[in-house]
Amino acid sequence: HGDDKGIVLPPVVAPHQVVVVPIFRKDDAEEVLQAARQLAEELDEAGIRVKMDDRDLRPGEKYYHWERRGVPLRLELGPKDMKHGQVMVAIRDTGEKAAVRRDEIVGRVEEMLAEMQWRMLDKAEKDLRERITDLPDIPYGFELEDVGRVGWCGEEDCATQMEVNLEVVFLGEDMDMKGPAIERCTTCGGTAKMTAYVSKTY
Repeated sequence: HGDDKGIVLPPVVAPHQVVVVPIFRKDDAEEVLQAARQLAEELDEAGIRVKMDDRDLRPGEKYYHWERRGVPLRLELGPKDMKHGQVMVAIRDTGEKAAVRRDEIVGRVEEMLAEMQWRMLDKAEKDLRERITDLPDIPYGFELEDVGRVGWCGEEDCATQMEVNLEVVFLGEDMDMKGPAIERCTTCGGTAKMTAYVSKTY
């Protein structure tokens, strides 16, 4: 997963699911840092993998740094947020930002991470489906661009002929049957024992 800003990590695999970025000036640094550390501790105690970024850098530099690394959620906390009892949350995959009540932040972060995980999975499955071409037969001169779904009778000769004609390799059987079964073998036209995926080789 990725975009023009860098990678986008699904929460389940992200080393850091959340980064806390305190925003402060010299005169309020101690107060803001203390509040940000408390926030990070609460998230950590809830089992969320959190990173506290208290480096002496401008907020924009920190945002860029963590966006490039695909951290799912960025929590921003500054004097104005503390005054209003809120935390600003930036969501990596959508680019959206939302103000969340400070006393609800742990629960909302858990919800946002779960929502992001399912949203990214759904997008990945949709993108994959759009790249799959059903091949009940092989039209003359046809060239497969991405992934194809084929019917296969189980005979090795048919699989070999398919691989040669399409310049593909077999990826495996369609165990979930998310698409309609291809009932005839793509090569010989006999009864298909399975629906399988094939892909170009480079």
